[in-house]
Amino acid sequence: MPTKSNKKGKLQDLIFYAVDKASPYALALHKETDSLEKIKAFTLTKLAITDQGVAYMWMWINAHSTALGAKPVGPDTASDCKTVADVVKAVFDTTAPEKTKEQPPAAKKKAATTKKVPA
Repeated sequence: MPTKSNKKGKLQDLIFYAVDKASPYALALHKETDSLEKIKAFTLTKLAITDQGVAYMWMWINAHSTALGAKPVGPDTASDCKTVADVVKAVFDTTAPEKTKEQPPAAKKKAATTKKVPA
């Protein structure tokens, strides 16, 4: 299973892979379209992704994203996605926010109330 720091990159790779497979163009093989950042502004229509391709893309993303910390994207949200950026946002909106490495509340309280006695 990917580490927390690696999950975001793996999730982006998954989205790019799904969009690439749904599109009849070989996006990964061309320098102008070989990464998610380069295709974010494209609409799904511009990438020639059909309704069947969109369904395949979402099936692939939803089937494999749970291992990377995302929940499946619902059909209402998925149908609202018109661009690759919309797809990325929809997927990342289902992920839990990264937890910071703060002390738990009980440890903070104990540290604040513990007084050191001079020796």
